[in-house]
Amino acid sequence: MRSIVYNDISKSPFCYDVDDLVFYFSSEFNKRRFINGYEEYIVDETHKLESKYHVKLDLELALTVAFYKRIEKRGYKVITKDNLALNL
Repeated sequence: MRSIVYNDISKSPFCYDVDDLVFYFSSEFNKRRFINGYEEYIVDETHKLESKYHVKLDLELALTVAFYKRIEKRGYKVITKDNLALNL
């Protein structure tokens, strides 16, 4: 079975909530890649930055968006749960 890919991400039904943000994806495949990898990415990148700069950081939101941008290449759509769009 072929998966559906939306080139216009604003029409995509594939979305996933993280805290107060809703991330939209061009395909179910990209959505699964994001869900399966964003938490590990946050832990790894936070550890790298804390080791390098010797400070405690809380960059979870920023790193979640950074990982989303690594996964999704057909455009970006991230909104808050209050329906406010984020400019990426």
